Amino acid sequence: MFEVFLKGIVLGLFLSILVGPTFFMLIDTSITKGIKKAVVMDLGVVVSDILLILFLFFSAASQLSKIVENPRMRLIGGIIFVLFGLSSFVGRFTSLKLGTGPKTQFTKGFFVNLLNPSVIVFWLTTVSVVASEFRNHQIYTLFFFTGTIVTMFSIDLIKITAAGKIRRFLSGRQMNRVKLITGSVMIGFGLFLIYKFLELR
Repeated sequence: MFEVFLKGIVLGLFLSILVGPTFFMLIDTSITKGIKKAVVMDLGVVVSDILLILFLFFSAASQLSKIVENPRMRLIGGIIFVLFGLSSFVGRFTSLKLGTGPKTQFTKGFFVNLLNPSVIVFWLTTVSVVASEFRNHQIYTLFFFTGTIVTMFSIDLIKITAAGKIRRFLSGRQMNRVKLITGSVMIGFGLFLIYKFLELR
């Protein structure tokens, strides 16, 4: 049993070194809005991962596969990423104030992760492989993914805390640069998804 849990930890460690839109979003939130809000956002990411895993585990893989293969998924995801990216510029160039409360942060983390096609494809593949390996031992599958999720969340907390600690050393201008970098990454990823949608039409 411990060996299965350890394998899940190894996968969690691997996923923790990957750098994607979610990574930039969490670091940006920790630096510009504080550690607590970044943690709440990360909880949104974790919950979306858990729901995806459960959805796939309980024999819904074929349905989710159809959703992922639908070109509209890339369009919707792309638009959401662009909108979230643009929100990083809004506060700098206009007087419009966007919500920054816990519910907003949780929702943002949840949907940015959930609408990332690469995340869905990854869990689709991983759940299929793991469920096949532990076909007659569902408890093993549970232990494996528990190890993965706990490891990912723990390392995210370390990243968030480290980023939040340097907040005191950054000037207002430097913090704005962090937001602009994160916004640019989100917009770039969103435009890439929209391009892939147009390419498939």
